[in-house]
Amino acid sequence: MERQSIASNISLAAHQNVEEKEYWLRKLAGDWQLCTFPQDNIGPVEEDLAGGIQAAGEFHFDIDGALLEKMKQTSKNSPHTIHMILCATLALLLQKYAAADDIVIGTTVYKQEKSDKLLNKLLPIRIPLNRSQSFKDVLLATRVAILDGNKHYRYPLEILAAQLGRPYDPHGDFSLFDVTLVMDNIHDPDYLRQVCTNFNLVFSCREHCLSGRIRYNEARYREETVNRIATHYTRLLEKAFQNVEGEALEIELLSAGELRQLLTDFNDTASDIPGDESVVDLFLKQVALTPDAPAVTFEGQSLTFGQLETRSLRLAHVLESKGIGPDRVTALVMKPSLEMIVAILGIWRAGGAYLPIDPNTPQKRIAEILDDAQPGLLLTNRDIESSFDHIPLRGFEAADVTMLLTPSRPQVEELDTLQIPDRSFINYEKYRPYIGQAVAKNSMTVQFSRGCAFHCAYCFKIWADRYVVRSADSLFQEIKLYYDMGVLRFAFVDDLPNMNIKESTRLFRLIIEHGMKPHLHFPNGIRGDILTKELIDLMVEAGTVTMDLALETTSPRLQKLVRKNLNLDRLYDNMSYIIEKYPHVILETQLLHGL
Repeated sequence: MERQSIASNISLAAHQNVEEKEYWLRKLAGDWQLCTFPQDNIGPVEEDLAGGIQAAGEFHFDIDGALLEKMKQTSKNSPHTIHMILCATLALLLQKYAAADDIVIGTTVYKQEKSDKLLNKLLPIRIPLNRSQSFKDVLLATRVAILDGNKHYRYPLEILAAQLGRPYDPHGDFSLFDVTLVMDNIHDPDYLRQVCTNFNLVFSCREHCLSGRIRYNEARYREETVNRIATHYTRLLEKAFQNVEGEALEIELLSAGELRQLLTDFNDTASDIPGDESVVDLFLKQVALTPDAPAVTFEGQSLTFGQLETRSLRLAHVLESKGIGPDRVTALVMKPSLEMIVAILGIWRAGGAYLPIDPNTPQKRIAEILDDAQPGLLLTNRDIESSFDHIPLRGFEAADVTMLLTPSRPQVEELDTLQIPDRSFINYEKYRPYIGQAVAKNSMTVQFSRGCAFHCAYCFKIWADRYVVRSADSLFQEIKLYYDMGVLRFAFVDDLPNMNIKESTRLFRLIIEHGMKPHLHFPNGIRGDILTKELIDLMVEAGTVTMDLALETTSPRLQKLVRKNLNLDRLYDNMSYIIEKYPHVILETQLLHGL
């Protein structure tokens, strides 16, 4: 009963705190990757039923001396400001580890006297980063995010995660953030037990020392990995305070020894190969000597030299037929497996080179690598390919493309039976520069009808003769789908309000009754002479902010020619009504040019 009561309270809080919901849906909208440190993948995740980490290790480190004094001077000894400095540094560290420009970390609300009654105690803090930002800029952005988050903390994260398409699993990794940072002076670290995360930093600020404690999932991280992350964190904090106005993303994270190891030691791969023989030549010699001997083994499965030779040769022929050879790179996005060895050997036998990419790399980063390297082909496993958005891989379709003209299809007359597409995976940020119509540039477009209601002179070749419309319920279902994802702007690409007064009135009333606050745009020429003052009032109450009214031409002769026959006096009256009563609504008129 207690659990049922908590669930009921969470649902009630979600319905009551509309402003908080809109804030978080807007704040966390768009495509961003779950930010975490690279994991050692030692074993399976282990959680307890109350959330948090069961197989938890702890690592301690301190920040003191001159660095702590600089932090105290900058923060005027405020623990809240010190927390913001620590969060800003953590965001920069995650950016360097994950190569992501959109960082989301977790923290908690400030300590409450009656914390047991809080339905939500956690805050996802989203910090966008770019090359031009200084550490001071990042700190200011972090400050705003934390303060705004604490103002809107009452919305339940369990429901928010589902509305963002990142469902909440109480017994698995949390879907909104995996790395958290709190200060026990102003936060209660026990609040973190609401969800399961794998990397939690807790700081304690004392007079002469800032003590850090990292609580981590031992099934995901080794102690030496956590030690290295803590060292990098402290070094990044030190260097950031050396020049707070310098470009934050340019701060060097590695020590001189680590740089030497990365640039010199790891590249010291010279080995003695007899004569001028290549790896492929040596492999084929071994095939001839021991065709039935095991060549490669992985997770209990193995391939003999003969089997590996056959499979790699078959792949090499396929690659050659796709144009792979000398001076051609093949991108290889595969997990360690027998197939990966076959792929590498096949690429070499085709005369090409391969570009290895870890499948766990954020998709945005993979897209940047592919765009920079311009490989001729991409090899991956089917299960990995199915997990990728199609946008980053759009350059890897078959090379031979021919145009196919299909015959005309009959008009779809039952629009409500069409499936509502989920357009949330589309990279609108990338395509927005190519959208010309200003009102639709940052909006989700919605279509109400098919066909031309007027049978006018310039639509009869484009639209079908029969005019069909969608129901208000179908339209509302589509609008609410995207509204719940955080979309607020909707542009109707046809003349909804007056072509079916019954359905348009019902749609506007549904929006109002559900407490939604969208911005509605009508950019494609509404028949303004058919509108009524009651319908105009309802449209504005539902969220209409722009209206484009069809004028076409003021010439009665041309009005007759295009078969619109607008009542210009009625149109003028409605325009005057909108301008006088709703000055905030942007009013436009649509004209025909060239007549």
